[in-house]
Amino acid sequence: MMCILNVLGLPAATVPTGMNKGVPMGVQVVGAWRDDDLCMDVAEMIEASLGLDLSPVEP
Repeated sequence: MMCILNVLGLPAATVPTGMNKGVPMGVQVVGAWRDDDLCMDVAEMIEASLGLDLSPVEP
């Protein structure tokens, strides 16, 4: 999905939200054209509100 959004010129960010049965989960934030700052602000707010330990997962 991210590829289509990039081709359309829409800002997008993917935010990790945790794990479910060992599978990483996330949410995608999509902004209006040329609204990159708002998109990133929302992604940062989601990440901060979840308060997750986002340490890299060992394979």
